[in-house]
Amino acid sequence: MHRQLRTAAFVLAAALLGVACSSSTKSVSKADFVSKANAACKSMNATLSAKGANVTTDAQAKVFILDTAVPEEQKTLAALKALGYPAGDKAALDKLYADLQASIDKLKANPLIINDPSFTAESKKLNVAFDALGLEAQCGSGSSTSS
Repeated sequence: MHRQLRTAAFVLAAALLGVACSSSTKSVSKADFVSKANAACKSMNATLSAKGANVTTDAQAKVFILDTAVPEEQKTLAALKALGYPAGDKAALDKLYADLQASIDKLKANPLIINDPSFTAESKKLNVAFDALGLEAQCGSGSSTSS
């Protein structure tokens, strides 16, 4: 159960990052983007890990995702809106953002989708996309919330 919660938290973090960045049209250096995005993911990962540490049942997971993870994502979204696009990454980020939005929509509609192997596979694909953008440390495969 804890692994699925980490997967759900990652998808929510990723979706939040995607929505926040896609709303910005300003340019940002790759180094600044990676640093700020990883810092935002790290902060959220810490909060979600701490608050989700004792979640062991599906009923608790549903409450955690809807009442804790989603609001934490919305809080972090406000902090990420100032991020822009690194040169050459707009197309990749826009695709990632669309994929992330689809995943967060699935979680909102059915928080227990975290138990579905196809959802886990989608999450792993998102990790690969984050890794390709240099965000493996906190948002991708190296993050504490990735599966």
